[in-house]
Amino acid sequence: MQICRKWIAGLCVFIASTFAFSASSASADTYPDRAVKFVVPFAPGGSTDILARMLAKELASELGVSVVVENRAGAGSIVGTQAVARSQPDGYTILMTGMPFSTLPAVATELSFDPKADFTPIIKLGSLPTILVIPSSVKAGTLQDYIALLKQSTDPLNYSSAGIGSLNHLAGELFARLTGLDLTHVPYQSGGQATMALLSGEVNLLFTTTPPTISHLQAGTLRAIAISNDARVKALPDVPTFAEGGLPNFKSEYWLGLLAPAGTPETIVDTLNKTVNKILDSETMKKHFAELGLEPGGGSPDQFAKLIDDDIQRWLQIMKDTKSQ
Repeated sequence: MQICRKWIAGLCVFIASTFAFSASSASADTYPDRAVKFVVPFAPGGSTDILARMLAKELASELGVSVVVENRAGAGSIVGTQAVARSQPDGYTILMTGMPFSTLPAVATELSFDPKADFTPIIKLGSLPTILVIPSSVKAGTLQDYIALLKQSTDPLNYSSAGIGSLNHLAGELFARLTGLDLTHVPYQSGGQATMALLSGEVNLLFTTTPPTISHLQAGTLRAIAISNDARVKALPDVPTFAEGGLPNFKSEYWLGLLAPAGTPETIVDTLNKTVNKILDSETMKKHFAELGLEPGGGSPDQFAKLIDDDIQRWLQIMKDTKSQ
């Protein structure tokens, strides 16, 4: 009797697991059959949010379903990222994030998720160089002139960011380390707020990307004094590189990309990867990218996974070196 009960129990488990597998396979085969959600772990107005809304429109057209953008900011992108890590791995909740994803292990004291183990990379969308932005009223012709000006100042020197672990934050740490300047980090809730803090005079400088500041740069209310690319970019042809300004070791790239919860079926990841690669190769997106100063991405999930892994290790080392000084 006991053997019979064990056999029946085992049969039930087998049937349940087989049914679950079949349901998962069927779901993957019909994907997508309802709205897809992009979770952006930042407030509206920043680089990631701007690109998410552009991509959502194009992806909806390709997939034939709605693609909605949900901003879930908080705790330096942890709130929204954690929400996706805990969501169903069915391809309907996707993380649309940026470089701060790979800096979390370097700056967060405690994480309830593992950026590598709890996510499946889908595709790198593109990258943005870091630009050092200052008020247009500052009298400094070159990067070295500006550094000298900061070193002569007797006032506290502050720089704004979109939160702890953001590109703005870590780029500021790297800049302080390379120049020997004593800079105070002032975190805000978004890239837009960090820009407004510079405009209002609450802070002295900002390390950012082109989308949140391009209108202010074009209007002349702010000025970019250096850019982190190896060469000058078309969107800002008059802005010299950090290397040209005497800081060749200032390397800071803001990548943007899509990730799914770990366990998302490979066929769904492949569908999204191929579709987004097609969109990135379209003339419409190439035009948008050029206007924003974005370097186009694309490629395979494995290539994106390697980029993230390399980035995590690099920022861990930079923060370790900074703390030891």
